[in-house]
Amino acid sequence: MGRDPQERFENPATSLRVGCGAPGAVFAGVTYLRSDLSCMRNLIYAYRVRGAPLIREARLRAGLTQDELSAITGHQRSVIARWEQGAVSPSFDNLLEVIEACGLELPLILIPRDTTLDARLDKNRLLTPERRARRLFTKLEKEAAGDG
Repeated sequence: MGRDPQERFENPATSLRVGCGAPGAVFAGVTYLRSDLSCMRNLIYAYRVRGAPLIREARLRAGLTQDELSAITGHQRSVIARWEQGAVSPSFDNLLEVIEACGLELPLILIPRDTTLDARLDKNRLLTPERRARRLFTKLEKEAAGDG
């Protein structure tokens, strides 16, 4: 009924890797960059997590239809469809309930927010894309010259 939790499958929008957050892995529209060897600690979110892709991903991993998930959770199928489409955001409790009904867990950890690069990012946002690209190419050329 469910999929292998380590299975790799393709989604037209993103490439999803199920399981641990390997460098560059994408899950539910979120790119994970591992900053240490632990699978669940120090994940850096490149994008904000939304309930819609999480609910859909959990349901698909469990091999359930919206009707089956509706029967398990007691929520109307139309509500589940609206959650998956992002038309309505589920409450945090409903999000966890649906994910657990799919036989999955959503491990949550609180970590201090890293603001060390905020000032530099704000400064670089003021540059034109062309200027940022020129800086990147210059840096790459210097690195390549240093390696050769």
